[in-house]
Formats: sequence, C-alpha cells, structure tokens
Amino acid sequence: MSNVTLNIDFLQKEFPKTWKDFNDFHQQLPKSPSASALPFASLPFDWQLGVYVHYFLDSGIELDISNAGYEFIPGLIEEAFRLQENNISHYS
Repeated sequence: MSNVTLNIDFLQKEFPKTWKDFNDFHQQLPKSPSASALPFASLPFDWQLGVYVHYFLDSGIELDISNAGYEFIPGLIEEAFRLQENNISHYS
C-alpha cells in the first residue's frame, strides 16, 4: 500500500462546521491510554480511517470504501465532509 494521507488542514478550513462536529464526536470516543496523548492529526491515516468511518456512519452518510482503491479513500472522505457540511448548514 502506498503512503496515503488526508489533508486535515484543508478539511478544517473548507468544512469548519463538520470539522467541529467531527472533533466533538472524536473527543467522546473511548480512548486507548497509549494513544490518548497523541493529536488526531499525528496518527497514521490507517488509524484515522476508522474514526472517519464511524463518524459518517453515525451521521447517516455512507462511506463506501470497500469498492474504492486505497489511494481514492481520502477523496471519498473529503466528499463526505462536503455532504455533511451541507447537511449541517441546512439544518442550523
């Protein structure tokens, strides 16, 4: 597998409402003592991926990563952030 990353700064800038909601969601998840001191952005993408999938499933947005090549998953996550930003903006 290639070294896939997701531009978190881009997500924070382009989708601020969703990033805040995602961050609140992430803060409420049970933490492993060994990983709790690490900032989310410093975790490898593979570790972050589970949190993104959990968040979007809880938000009712399907993140179909099983049918995508690994290198395309960051784009799917960005699109899910875009959809969620529209949802949050519409209902707030």
